[in-house]
Amino acid sequence: KVIASCQGKSTEDILGIILSPACNFIEKAHMGATALELFKSDPASVCMVFDLLRQDKPLRQRISEFRDAAKTITPEGTTSFGDERTAAAFISCINPYDYTPYTSTMYEDYCKYIGVKPMAAGQKYEHFLSLLAPIKDMEMKDVELIAKLRSETEGLLWSDTLNAQDVLWQMSCFFRDSMPKNWIQKMYNQAIHDNHWVYS
Repeated sequence: KVIASCQGKSTEDILGIILSPACNFIEKAHMGATALELFKSDPASVCMVFDLLRQDKPLRQRISEFRDAAKTITPEGTTSFGDERTAAAFISCINPYDYTPYTSTMYEDYCKYIGVKPMAAGQKYEHFLSLLAPIKDMEMKDVELIAKLRSETEGLLWSDTLNAQDVLWQMSCFFRDSMPKNWIQKMYNQAIHDNHWVYS
């Protein structure tokens, strides 16, 4: 609902939505608190930093420039808001068909579960999106799941990327508990094999 409400809106309007207390896309205790305070006092500067994520450049470059620019306007003694989670939240609101919200914890847990080495900070989100590709493929073949998702998103936008992230999020509680590890590894490896994906 949040992402649907952001479609077609300006950077300032989107930030007003995702920085609000009702939205949990951005961690509010540290990065989000800094972004919100700066947005209240100097919205033009904050919007200029977030606009760097709208550029027609490779994702890793956009995130790097966003991170560096955020540091330049962050007051001394506070946490910069230029992290990948904040970038992912904003980019998802711009283009939810190719991007999705993300947390480093879920990404690292999933990497560990499927036996993939996590990337360094600044490269995690890009890697996370690549790891969603096999899940998207599995999800789109699940007729029952698609019907369930369609009923729950009626009247909102439809995004296979958002759906794949939701599937992964719902599975995350099983990563350390009840789901047999070899099951998801087998499904993941089969999806990669069927589609000839290669990840570094």
